[in-house]
Amino acid sequence: MPPSPAPLNDNVNEKPITDSHHLLAPHKKSVGPLIGIIIILVLLIVGAFYFWGARLNKEASLQNQAPYIPAGTTTLPDVTQ
Repeated sequence: MPPSPAPLNDNVNEKPITDSHHLLAPHKKSVGPLIGIIIILVLLIVGAFYFWGARLNKEASLQNQAPYIPAGTTTLPDVTQ
């Protein structure tokens, strides 16, 4: 018995199975994760500058601070006589 022919498509507009639309589509790169990484990096950099600036301000205020004088002591001579 001879082999039977392959079944024909009833729909004329249907493409054969060997067309490229059945192959895997090329992977589309999404920009969402890239934008997320950029936002996280920007936030980390801004936070680092914020804490660095706070540290510099604290160090500068300690250097410019007036000396501590305990209460009850006088530095001027008593002239109430």
